[in-house]
Amino acid sequence: MAKIVVLGAGVCGLASGMMLARDGHEITVLERDDGPVPESAEQAWEHWSRAGVTQFRQAHYLQPRGYAVLESALPDVASALAAAGAVQFNSLCL
Repeated sequence: MAKIVVLGAGVCGLASGMMLARDGHEITVLERDDGPVPESAEQAWEHWSRAGVTQFRQAHYLQPRGYAVLESALPDVASALAAAGAVQFNSLCL
C-alpha cells in the first residue's frame, strides 16, 4: 500500500483517488478552492464561486471512453450519476 496525494478535487482527481483507494492505497486529495461545498447542484450553480476553476459554469460531459472507464472501474459512481439525472448522449449524432 502506498500513500498517494492527488492534487485537485475535480472529476479526474476524485475518480483517480477513488480508483487508487479501491486498490488499497491511502489517498489524500488536496483542493486549493476553500470553503464548504454547497448542498445541491442548484446551489453550486447559482452561488459557488470557484476561483481555481474558471470554466466551472461551462457545460461538461464525459467522452465515451471516459464514461466506459468510469463505468468499468467505478460502477457505483456511474449509477449514482445516472440516478442524479446525468444524461447520456452521442455527441456525433446530436
